Amino acid sequence: MRFMEQFQAVHALVGSGRLGEVTFLRAGSKGNLMEQGPHVADQMLFLNGESPVEWVLAGCDGREGYDRPHPAPSSAAASVQFANGARGVLECGMLAPQPDPGGGFWLQKFIEVTGTKGWAGAYVNNGWRAVLADGETLSGPGAWEPNWAPQSALFRAGLEWIENRDLLHPCRGELAARGLEILLAACQSCIDRAAVVPPLDRGRDVLQELKPLLGPAHGLIS
Repeated sequence: MRFMEQFQAVHALVGSGRLGEVTFLRAGSKGNLMEQGPHVADQMLFLNGESPVEWVLAGCDGREGYDRPHPAPSSAAASVQFANGARGVLECGMLAPQPDPGGGFWLQKFIEVTGTKGWAGAYVNNGWRAVLADGETLSGPGAWEPNWAPQSALFRAGLEWIENRDLLHPCRGELAARGLEILLAACQSCIDRAAVVPPLDRGRDVLQELKPLLGPAHGLIS
């Protein structure tokens, strides 16, 4: 997703300063925290200067998500405070928004950014758009398929890194770990009933700790 044109366009807009200082991010997916959560958490980092997280406060719902190939709560919503002062909201799973009603289940991934000078949103199968403080509106294309161009750019960046180890690959492990920490902190927050401050205790398996605490999906009581 970092290499898809709609997310690149919003990233460039943030980098240009036309949105001003980033103050709020909203991201989501219909896939749960472990299915599509890594993608949208990564987009929050991507569009917020890779700022580390200060704390995560979350709620989770539904043990049925543990029956899926990527076990996690059926739904989760988390408030995320970033070190640079921006705040974010991450929603993943069955209760998450559906920004593209005409798209499929897996095509509901999105990221929206609010700054001091405007707003922009990028949608995995529905392009991007922005509104600036002076009233100017911007928009552009972007769809999941065909995705050969972003896939090629992803591998090209890897080959460039192999040739020059001084380069930093945009999808490097330290950023993946930072995104995963957001998702696991959300699970731990549900267990501890408190905001969670990284770094996490790597001796805990918070995904499995959370499972027996969950009831049926959508808050239904059996």
